[in-house]
Amino acid sequence: MSAYTGLVIDTHHHIWLRKDVAWLADPPIPRMFGDYFGIRRDYPVEEFIQEVMAVGVTKSVHVTAMWGPTRALEETRWLQAVADKHGFPHGIVCNANLADPDVESALKAQKQFPNLRGVRQMLYWDKDRTRQGAPHIDFCNDRDFRRGFALLENYELHFELQVFAWQAAHAVELIKAFPNVRMILVHAGMLTEHTPQAIDQWRAALTAMSGISQLACQDLWAGHVHERSDLSARAAVDPRRHPDFWRRPRHLWQQFPAGEVARELRGLLCAL
Repeated sequence: MSAYTGLVIDTHHHIWLRKDVAWLADPPIPRMFGDYFGIRRDYPVEEFIQEVMAVGVTKSVHVTAMWGPTRALEETRWLQAVADKHGFPHGIVCNANLADPDVESALKAQKQFPNLRGVRQMLYWDKDRTRQGAPHIDFCNDRDFRRGFALLENYELHFELQVFAWQAAHAVELIKAFPNVRMILVHAGMLTEHTPQAIDQWRAALTAMSGISQLACQDLWAGHVHERSDLSARAAVDPRRHPDFWRRPRHLWQQFPAGEVARELRGLLCAL
């Protein structure tokens, strides 16, 4: 088996100063990804660059760390300044509330920054309150949201689509309604449990979305939403066990910690 020698881009990462990110402050609050003590610290771009360049990553896309709706522009301004000084990140995905009646003004302000590439708005929803990023399960098809979503094509911005498997039918409606808006399925469809039933539902969701040309799939070790992360659990959704499912030209890979991204990724790509 030959070694992977292609380009490696971290397509979804974060850098931050803890003081800027409200959800990293004390006291910690319950989150759907469990204990996050290890990331409740500063993670500056210098540390990120040191980790990723050592393993061959040459470019990166920073996805909003969710400073909060009133500070979205401030976050992008800071990230652009970091990029101008250090060269990373090469792309920036901002936070925006597309259902806001004044969202076009927000997008115009964001477009002043040359590294801006896309928009992230949480659409995932579950009965569990710690897993509710949107008001309801099919928020992506609300009239006000769609009105704002239509602006993404005008501003040449892609959308980071973050939904659970049981929202797949609603997501497909959104995707097909906007064929000219590029989308990235975040965290490979947000697998929540490593049970046979959950994996089957997750696979069916990805299958329903797999033939859509403007949709790419981005992976953060499928199953990261569930607190269990041991190797036996990961093996159930390892791409090497489902090669036809993952062997796609539009599949993007990402992992945390950043320093491990290429070490595990290169082995997976060779296996595919």
